[in-house]
Amino acid sequence: MAYSITFSKALFDADRIGLSTAALARLVGISPGTLRNAINETGKLSSVREAEIATVVARLKAFHDALHPLPLPSSWEALRELTISPLTPNDAAQFVAKLFPISRDED
Repeated sequence: MAYSITFSKALFDADRIGLSTAALARLVGISPGTLRNAINETGKLSSVREAEIATVVARLKAFHDALHPLPLPSSWEALRELTISPLTPNDAAQFVAKLFPISRDED
């Protein structure tokens, strides 16, 4: 049984930003094994859980892009703070632009 396009995109983006399966699972309150089973299609997540994963990954991807050239935090606890913070990715991008006053188009 294949998983949804939304879940597939979330997994692609999570991989792209370097978000581990274990960290992603902890961020959404499931065990890493449960998430791995869903990825390997030996288990299934509810559509609500898949949507939650997509939301978390989208927010972290926005922070990943905003914080460039700085990396995302590596601990899941710090990543969780980004997912619940009132700080927006745009706020973070403005701060990074002050730290690195170069054109972001030069990357």
